[in-house]
Amino acid sequence: MNYLIDRISIKTNHNKNRGSDFLVRDNIGDIICIEIKAFHKDQGIMPREILQLKDYMNLTNSKRGILITTSTIITKNLPKEIEIIDANKLIKLLNQYNLDYDISSINWIMNERIGRSDEELKDKIRQKIINYFKSNNLKSTKKELEKIFCIDLTTYFGNKSISNLRSICLDNLGSISPR
Repeated sequence: MNYLIDRISIKTNHNKNRGSDFLVRDNIGDIICIEIKAFHKDQGIMPREILQLKDYMNLTNSKRGILITTSTIITKNLPKEIEIIDANKLIKLLNQYNLDYDISSINWIMNERIGRSDEELKDKIRQKIINYFKSNNLKSTKKELEKIFCIDLTTYFGNKSISNLRSICLDNLGSISPR
């Protein structure tokens, strides 16, 4: 698409995935944040994903963002500075750029419930976060926990994640109170 890639953020043991998945520059040098969401075709893009991309855009002073997803359900109220490439458009782009060998992978992602079948893994991560939070006497902030674990706390503890996490810990501890 004629973008110059500045950064690709891939989580490895040495590189914690922080920020948008890609930072690219268009032909006039403007930064564009690109976020990728591998979702089942019926799992819609929600305001949370849009807010995450907007946060990344603010951090990089980017005027545009692109959310690429394997979902086919997109929220109606999109900010004008965010473009969505849904599964259908993604497949057309893969065909257009002669990358059609990747379409079978895209179709697999679209038809699997990969995000919802990982409850056991989510429970393990949730427990690690709870244990860490308890060991720090419930003092960690949401931002600190997200940085340490390279996750979005709302995925594991809901919209009021830090208060939900504190409540879970207090229910299980009783004797430790936040200071």
